[in-house]
Amino acid sequence: MGLKYDPLGIYLKQQTAQIIELSFDQIDEMLDDPLPDSAKNRYGPQFWSNPLAYSKTRRQWLDAGYDAFFLRGFGARFVRRAGGTPVEAEVTPASSSSIRSVFEAWAARYPDAVRAGDATFAGSEVLKLVTETVPAVVRAAIGSDIEKYRVKGSAGQSQWTHTPWVAVLDLATTSTVQEGLYVVYLLSADGQRLYLTLNQGCTTLYKGVGWGDAAKELQLRAAKVQSKLGKSGRRLKDIEVNLGSKLWRATLYEKGQILGVAYDTRALPDDAELTADLHEALALYDMAQKKGGWAAEDEIIKEAANDGVNTSLDEALKYRQHRSIERQSNHAARVKKLQGTRCKGCDRDMVEVYGEIGKGLIHAHHLTPLSKLAVTAEPVKLDALKDFAVLCPNCHAIIHRMEDVGDVAGLRALVRREWA
Repeated sequence: MGLKYDPLGIYLKQQTAQIIELSFDQIDEMLDDPLPDSAKNRYGPQFWSNPLAYSKTRRQWLDAGYDAFFLRGFGARFVRRAGGTPVEAEVTPASSSSIRSVFEAWAARYPDAVRAGDATFAGSEVLKLVTETVPAVVRAAIGSDIEKYRVKGSAGQSQWTHTPWVAVLDLATTSTVQEGLYVVYLLSADGQRLYLTLNQGCTTLYKGVGWGDAAKELQLRAAKVQSKLGKSGRRLKDIEVNLGSKLWRATLYEKGQILGVAYDTRALPDDAELTADLHEALALYDMAQKKGGWAAEDEIIKEAANDGVNTSLDEALKYRQHRSIERQSNHAARVKKLQGTRCKGCDRDMVEVYGEIGKGLIHAHHLTPLSKLAVTAEPVKLDALKDFAVLCPNCHAIIHRMEDVGDVAGLRALVRREWA
């Protein structure tokens, strides 16, 4: 029977990823015969268990250096072990690079660092843990979609904060933790509770209106997003966050949580559960953005209409997503660097039209037609050369009024016709 599962083992030996998820259909395609029902039904946890003593003939993932975890209704997750050596008993990965062990270290060491005082901040190993090690294991857990995200951690600015965090930002729509939506891990002041939440940036709002109005607005926004997501979250729920601090940032994080999961750091779940929670959080994050965040439906339609796009709510949502992608400074800078500043529509550089004051004035236009922007939780991966075109402000405004926002050739033809 071992020969049947050899293709799976060969496939895994060729991989370098820390975490791999395969659907039952994908695994069936590798094998000469499909998986038995016991691999997919209530006996799945036993089939995809890891002890060598249990049916060694079908444990090729162990020889490839991975532990397997059953994903009910989907397939299996394979998590690479440190060193890739086989184990003799069913295990939960807890190596120095596992999510759980790193989270345990964060929770255990951070409160002591704060108590030791701000003089210990610069160059601290705990600072490195929060800003480098934890983000690294979160990136590994995200897996193949990591290019879409920026993961960063903070323990404070020159002094210890009472609310350390590690955030995941969608590069297509979010550039700062000070505003907007993002996924974030928050550690309580005493280190006993760790929260994974879909949350909101609060700094810009706090500076603008003060704590009281900011708290009310964050709660209103959270309720709006929760309403749009409905029952999409199976793992993440509307929870109460208690960070154990009365400082403004901590209390606003508590008010701003939309959906989340709370962990007792003295009994953290295994890596498979932590990873599954993270993946659902990212899916909800993506879905929330594509549904317009906390903006009301009439506001979304009005925003599109103000730009000359009179359309349905579904199309207006796609337009909002389209424009949020274009407005991200990280996209614009890279697109300009690779494509230059000569407009792809009218073939003019604004410095030629307006002199030195027009130098560098160009927009990064996202070429994907609205019809192809699904309002789902599918990831958006962007290529600065293939997915964008540089357009002057006039051409950019015009192409958004055209039926196909990706039709740069049509835009050029229109320009030539008008200039003829």
